[in-house]
Amino acid sequence: LDFSALAGLLDGSGDYTSIINAIAGFSSSANDNGAMVIQHYNNLYLSLSLGKYDLQNIKKGQKATIEYLDHTYTGSVTYISATATESEGLDIGSMVGSLTGGGGSSTAAEAIVTIDNPDDGIVIGFDADVTIETGKADNVVTVPVEALRASNNKRFVYVFDPETKHVYTRDVTVGLAGDDIYQITSGLSEGEQVVKVIKGTGVTLEDDMRVRVVDK
Repeated sequence: LDFSALAGLLDGSGDYTSIINAIAGFSSSANDNGAMVIQHYNNLYLSLSLGKYDLQNIKKGQKATIEYLDHTYTGSVTYISATATESEGLDIGSMVGSLTGGGGSSTAAEAIVTIDNPDDGIVIGFDADVTIETGKADNVVTVPVEALRASNNKRFVYVFDPETKHVYTRDVTVGLAGDDIYQITSGLSEGEQVVKVIKGTGVTLEDDMRVRVVDK
């Protein structure tokens, strides 16, 4: 039993994988490229790195969906590190071992998503895509990501008036966020038209600006 790893749990410096290994009595050894050799394959998990802004929204117990090759798995957040470290990416590993991924390093906190239904289709060490459900809202007003703008610590959209053919800035309050939409909790009503601003097109909008709608 590795008492140094257990001591790390008490002072907050311990690594989650090392603590699990110490308790279970397993060990891992490094190979020539710095990866670790997996000793056991039960209780598979997804290890990911959270930046300081993502960390604010992630909590233990939240449900997750893992997309891996042609398979979809479910899981939940079971661990969030209290210490930020140099991160090397995201990969699938084992509860009693770890396999580091490639890519550039950055300061982040490790989080663990334990897979509910692992099967032999999972190859340990490959990258996977994970979606963590941080909140849920039904029957709400949403806008595309491209429609939301920010300036002076405020969020706003350009609302199109079909009668005047002008666009007007409208301050809004943002709620939940998805991959391509934002929830608007105030400042916009259902049915109002907003203008998406596509990066790289060179289009610049201003308040009370007349525009022409082009059907494509």
